Amino acid sequence: MKATNSNYIPVITGLRGIASLLVCVFHFTHFSSENFTLFDPQSWLVQVGKMGTEGVYLFFIISGFIIPWSLSTHNYTWNKMGRFLLKRSIRIEVPYLVSILLILAVGGIFAWYNNQAFEINTSQFFSHLIYLVPFTGQDWYNPIYWTLCIEFQFYLFIALYFPIFVRPNRWSKLSLMLILLAASFIPDDRLVFQFLPYFTVGMCCFLFKKETISMRVFMLFLFVSLSIILFRDGTLHGLTAMVSCLALTFLSAELSIFDFLGKISFSLYLTHGIFGGNLLYFAGPLVSNFGSKFILLCSAILFSIGCAWIMYKVIELPALRWSKRLTMQHQDSI
Repeated sequence: MKATNSNYIPVITGLRGIASLLVCVFHFTHFSSENFTLFDPQSWLVQVGKMGTEGVYLFFIISGFIIPWSLSTHNYTWNKMGRFLLKRSIRIEVPYLVSILLILAVGGIFAWYNNQAFEINTSQFFSHLIYLVPFTGQDWYNPIYWTLCIEFQFYLFIALYFPIFVRPNRWSKLSLMLILLAASFIPDDRLVFQFLPYFTVGMCCFLFKKETISMRVFMLFLFVSLSIILFRDGTLHGLTAMVSCLALTFLSAELSIFDFLGKISFSLYLTHGIFGGNLLYFAGPLVSNFGSKFILLCSAILFSIGCAWIMYKVIELPALRWSKRLTMQHQDSI
């Protein structure tokens, strides 16, 4: 699907590719195991790699834009909530579940190889499926899964709030401002409210691009959102939000160099630790100087991309197609 479709936003795919690559760079430059650290924590590469955490917040901003855009395209109302959540669950849960099974399989292989016992905690497993891990005191199988928990909460939030959010009156827009300000005082990072300023940046870009708010209101919302981000999370997060906003709002061209990564971005996000991380685990102790470690870093990224492409073709793309078969055009709910 290219720009001939009026609902296609060319820059989105490229931004997803950038976000997934940033996350890979962060995790791989900071890779360490019980007896091996890839790079000196004080090296310039590790310091630069810290910026890779911005990929997570870029994903939040993209979701804040693209989910309302999709709901608007389908004339979403509350009685379509069931279909919307089911579509998102199929789109997200199938690759997510496969990534969990891959992690468990790798864990089982490691346990067998080391003659150790291996068992699956049923409670922990099912807590993953419904994103309750942080509320049960258990650990995520993969640390990145916390972001999927926040994303899922955003889906619930926007499913409930969207019909109010798009009403053509000032009170609907004021409600977003009040929610945003109130959310900034909720310190619990297990909840979406802590990250709502990032989602709000995307939501504001959506409203402005749909021409439902004026430039003045747009700038007001951005000022409040960015002020909260800058004050609470720092300058780098604020710059990420600002650049993302400019790209979503005013950039009409494709970021072609990142489009391939954008298409496989979810698979890459889910599996780079499984594939690239294990490559570093086994090959890392065999390299000693900075040059060979840097080559190994690049190899891990390329290997992760190749495996993610297979994951995309075999798992994610079929899930995406199944999701698209469920339209939100009917008024009945699931």
